[in-house]
Amino acid sequence: MHKPNILAKLVRKFSKDASGNIALMVALLIIPLAAFIGGAIDYTQKVSFNSRLQTTLDSVSLAVAKAISRDKNITQIEMNLIAKRIYDANITPQTNVSTDKISVIRSKDILTVAQTGSLKTSFMSLVGVKSLNIQAKSLVNIKRSDVELVLILDMSGSMNDQAQSSEPDSKMMVLKSASRDLVNTLMPTTTGLSSMRIGFVPWNRGVNLGKYRKKILKNNNRGRKKCSSDRSGFYGDQSPASKKFNEADYCPEISILPLTKKKKKLQNHINTWQGEYGTSSDAGLAIGWGVISPKWNNIWPGHAKSKNYNAAKKFAVLMSDGENNNKSSNINSQTLCSAMKSAGITVYTIAFGTGLGADSIALLKNCASSNDRFINATSGPALKAAFQAIADEVGTFYISG
Repeated sequence: MHKPNILAKLVRKFSKDASGNIALMVALLIIPLAAFIGGAIDYTQKVSFNSRLQTTLDSVSLAVAKAISRDKNITQIEMNLIAKRIYDANITPQTNVSTDKISVIRSKDILTVAQTGSLKTSFMSLVGVKSLNIQAKSLVNIKRSDVELVLILDMSGSMNDQAQSSEPDSKMMVLKSASRDLVNTLMPTTTGLSSMRIGFVPWNRGVNLGKYRKKILKNNNRGRKKCSSDRSGFYGDQSPASKKFNEADYCPEISILPLTKKKKKLQNHINTWQGEYGTSSDAGLAIGWGVISPKWNNIWPGHAKSKNYNAAKKFAVLMSDGENNNKSSNINSQTLCSAMKSAGITVYTIAFGTGLGADSIALLKNCASSNDRFINATSGPALKAAFQAIADEVGTFYISG
């Protein structure tokens, strides 16, 4: 009769002892469990800050690289100021994060932007991990690359109108101003940069070939004709020596300007621009491609000869303010743009003003190398901003990547 009572007492005693053991085990595990679970929060904070820091340093390195492309003699103080401005605009101070001073080092052809720091932990400190390291670095190759840029610009009669009725200046006046700014951005000194060359191809119904007419136009040995249109369904960059151009009825009064590094020459050319006649963008594209094609080097003088496609970065800007006069110009233009892009040319396109219909907008969008390289500039200020954005990007590409 007493044995069950003794057994019951033993069971109750063990139960009490087991509860104590479990409580002790739980107590011992609370700290590491908290450190493990909370550590995920600490680590997530580190990853989040590090990601923002890396993005910011990439922006800093790009901005400093642009500044170097414009002024190779930029000082360390000026580079540090650019870095601080961008860093302060993107990184909000955190009480649990301490960082060292951002480092901007220019060494020969490499620009290095870096920062280190630490994040004070909230939970991992329970197991002795007081902080987590933070570090990010951005490298840019700032060796200068040869650049060839051709502006293929609409000089039709509608360019004498305003982009919007409320604007005081004509579209032509705005185009001249925007083009001057682009040249000044890319060629900050009076002589220009030796590896940055720019050419102009004004067009309307045709292109004025100037002194190059004999080499480019069909049946023009005496050189009395000057206006080119197309090459009868041919859409490559083969030299006119073997495939000459047809004559156009009309063309701008001002002739083309092949590649040059002379800033003054470019600015003087801009001053002569004027709008007249109709619109055929394919005429401009065909000659524009030739300006930056090495296959045309038997046409251009020595200083304007184009480098091979793999030896220079090549860019074309097509700007139009209206409709092509016939649908064949749209088809030809699209085919030329596709071929230029396939050859490795980066193509920017700009729709200027409000006079372009859906077909023209679609053409310019499709002609551009990417969606962000098509710009719909419906006003004068928008065109200036578009040219500045292109100048900034081309200036960045001037830094080899």
